[in-house]
Amino acid sequence: MDEFLFFHQKRINEPSNDLDKYLAQLMHKEGLNIKSKKHDQVLGFYEEFKNSKKKEEKFLAYAAHFDYLTNQEENMEKNIPIAQILNEFQFEWDYIENYLLEIESWSFRELDWFPFLSSCFHKENRPLLLARFKKNFKELRDYYENWERHYINNLINYLMNSVYMGYYDELEKDISEIDKYFERYPELQWELSQRCRILYIKIIIAGKERRMDMIRKNYEQLSKISNVLPKNNELMDFYLEDSLRKVKEIFPDLDVAKILK
Repeated sequence: MDEFLFFHQKRINEPSNDLDKYLAQLMHKEGLNIKSKKHDQVLGFYEEFKNSKKKEEKFLAYAAHFDYLTNQEENMEKNIPIAQILNEFQFEWDYIENYLLEIESWSFRELDWFPFLSSCFHKENRPLLLARFKKNFKELRDYYENWERHYINNLINYLMNSVYMGYYDELEKDISEIDKYFERYPELQWELSQRCRILYIKIIIAGKERRMDMIRKNYEQLSKISNVLPKNNELMDFYLEDSLRKVKEIFPDLDVAKILK
């Protein structure tokens, strides 16, 4: 039987369990991005639950809709700004933010969605929501295998959204926290994807602080990683190019040629 139909038939008897089960089928293992081939089903899920009287169901419906709207390939190809796409549904993103502000104790579902959804939070509420995320994630330490890895991954996802939103003042404190975990658990540094994202963020932090030496140091490390990977790696090209682009925005008189020597 089709998974989507199975979910709808069962939802009345076991709504919460089925919601989690259904979303788990739709989402990647990190619980952040819904697979593109499932987009039609995600939209169906949103339509089914967007007017639910149950707060958690409405939250999940709006979260799924947020992901749906920000993962439309046709919009990416046309370079349509995400903000432009999302403006029409601002009341949904306000609901998501208020839902997280209202509940002190978060379940795995709120923790998994938090970093991805953070780009729709108002800046003044971000410190409180981040503190609440950290508190709840640490309280569930015993329920995660490799807790430190999951925590760092979620924190980096949050910081990548901070970069996207231009909230560079948020970056340094949490990167310092991540570095402390790396010192305590050196094996975590061998995750290449995490290392690249951290270097990307550190280049931007150095740009904000006008630290040419640290821009060069972190850029050189990122370049070395890029050189050992297969050529035409789009993600690495993005990190290398976009980090300097953002530093140039922050630090207009930067001589990029000095970094590239």
